[in-house]
Amino acid sequence: PRTLPTMWINPEVKDLFAFRFEDFRLENYVADASIKAPIAV
Repeated sequence: PRTLPTMWINPEVKDLFAFRFEDFRLENYVADASIKAPIAV
């Protein structure tokens, strides 16, 4: 098993409505290989 990723949230932002995309970061995330599955179209 891998270690879980952590969500970093900018601690300098004090107002809930002032958050921007740059104020969030997912750290230590490692993606697994894709899952192949048949799909009906």
